[in-house]
Amino acid sequence: QFFMLTLERLDIFLPRPFSVFDFQNGVLSFLIKPIGRFTNLIMNTDDFHIMGPLGNPAPFATSGIFVGGGIGVAPLHFHAKQTENFIFIAGSLTDDLRFFISDLEKRGRVIYTTEDGSYGVKGLATEPLEEILKEKREITVFACGPVPMLEKVKEITGGRNTYLYMEQVMGCGTGGCKGCAIKTTDGYKMVCSDGPVFNAVEVIFE
Repeated sequence: QFFMLTLERLDIFLPRPFSVFDFQNGVLSFLIKPIGRFTNLIMNTDDFHIMGPLGNPAPFATSGIFVGGGIGVAPLHFHAKQTENFIFIAGSLTDDLRFFISDLEKRGRVIYTTEDGSYGVKGLATEPLEEILKEKREITVFACGPVPMLEKVKEITGGRNTYLYMEQVMGCGTGGCKGCAIKTTDGYKMVCSDGPVFNAVEVIFE
C-alpha cells in the first residue's frame, strides 16, 4: 500500500505517491530520494498533508525473495519485516542503500549488488536471483524497481509465484484520474486502485 503526500503550496498542487518504508511505535516512515522540486521541498518541511493508506496489500507469504532496485527497496523493506523467512536482494548503482536496510540483516539473508562494485556483488540485482532460483524454484518472489528490472525478473521466473510492485505517476491515488494505467492480460488496470502489486503473469510490458 501507499500514501499520497501533498505540499501546502499553490504552485505544486498535485500529490505524489510514496510507499511505506517502515512503521514502528506509531511512526510512519518513507524513504524519499531527492530527485526533483517536490521531493527536495517535502524533505525540508513539516507543512504537508498525507492521505492513505491507499491501494491493496501485497499477497501474504511466510517466505519469499525480495528483489529491490534503487528506491524500489522501500516497500519491500516494510513487506520483508512482515515475512518469517526471506532473502532480500538490494541493487543500486553504488553503495547508497545499505544504511537504510541494514536492519534486515538481523531478520533474514540480505544480498547487496552494486553496478560499480563499491559494495557487495558487482552486477545487477537480478543476477543473484537467477542463482537462488536454481535451488528454490517454488519460493515466492516480490520485486520493485525500474521497469527493465521488473521485466527481467518476470523473464527469469516466467511469472510463476512472482508479484511486481508497479510504480506510476498518479494524480489522485483513488482511480479517478486514470493517470496510472498499466496494460494487463485483463485490459488496462489502475496501479492505485487495482494495485500497486500485480501478479507478474498479468502484467504486459510495452
